[in-house]
Amino acid sequence: SFKTLFWSIFGLSEVISVVLKYDHKFIENIGYVLYGVYNVTMVVVLLNMLIAMINSSYQEIEEDADVEWKFARAKLWLSYFDEGRTLPAPFNLVPSPKSFYYLVLRIKSCLILLCKANGRRRNNEVEMGTLHSQAKDERFRSYARSGEEFIQRKAQKHPTRYQ
Repeated sequence: SFKTLFWSIFGLSEVISVVLKYDHKFIENIGYVLYGVYNVTMVVVLLNMLIAMINSSYQEIEEDADVEWKFARAKLWLSYFDEGRTLPAPFNLVPSPKSFYYLVLRIKSCLILLCKANGRRRNNEVEMGTLHSQAKDERFRSYARSGEEFIQRKAQKHPTRYQ
């Protein structure tokens, strides 16, 4: 009976467990009453425990409310001092010296990227053998014989080195 009552707290036992094999109505009715009283008592006790835990948590939060509010306010203030921001919301529309500094840095980085891209393209043309290919072609034409002229044009269209 204790095992049945214990597992009834978790909803794992049924009322059928009170039914007996033998015909003892008085003991069966006592079992039903005990089972019902135990379940009602457990619900009341567990509900009171839940209310006590919620009340305790609420009291702890209420005591620390001032500290929590100050922490949230300080966190909000610090969010305005992140990298790139100098002023709070309504004043950040006006450009500051710091924003001009960041603009100059971005323009500088863009120019460096463009110069590197041009350098890579020239290196690729040198590797492919196409840089100043027209000037070389003109130079070689003056010295080329009739059979070599055809070979020189073919080499210009299909470079020998690939990346």
